Amino acid sequence: MDLKTQRRWREILSHLSLAWFVPIVGCCGLSLVWIQAPPFGALNQLIFQSFALFAWGLTLIIYSTYLFRTIRFFDRVVNDLKHPGIQAMFGAFSISLLLIGATCWNLFHIQYSWIIFIWCAGALLELAATAWFVFLCLNIKITQRLQTFSPLIFIPVAGYVIVPLASMPQGFEFWSMTQFTLGLML
Repeated sequence: MDLKTQRRWREILSHLSLAWFVPIVGCCGLSLVWIQAPPFGALNQLIFQSFALFAWGLTLIIYSTYLFRTIRFFDRVVNDLKHPGIQAMFGAFSISLLLIGATCWNLFHIQYSWIIFIWCAGALLELAATAWFVFLCLNIKITQRLQTFSPLIFIPVAGYVIVPLASMPQGFEFWSMTQFTLGLML
């Protein structure tokens, strides 16, 4: 690669957003829907596995790229977390972890420790993201609250509906209902 091409890739990578975690959420959601769909024979399992494998591939690519971005452009990541529109997208990061864990469990039907770790990390990050986001919303001046209101605030709240749907089959009933109750109160 020549120097001009390297600079262009660095510039693209420096602007990688948390919104790139949303396709992981979509693919995992589609795979979980297809595993629960009315039976079409082996077609359900094939479509589920296709979406699950695609979601895992996206997860590896996006998480490693975002990790590289965090290491290389830490100041831009900090600036992203100060932006009101990007702050709510942090929920997509934790929701993607939750759904990857649920997708892995539905594929293997065994609770491997790494699946439980991924799911628990997503659930705890979802709780932390919501607490952080609510704290930020409460610290906004009263005159600016309507200006900063957007549909993005529903991303962290939607995670509390996803938690019980993704975790009830895994046996986390108490934690699922606790987070679902938090989502109803928000």
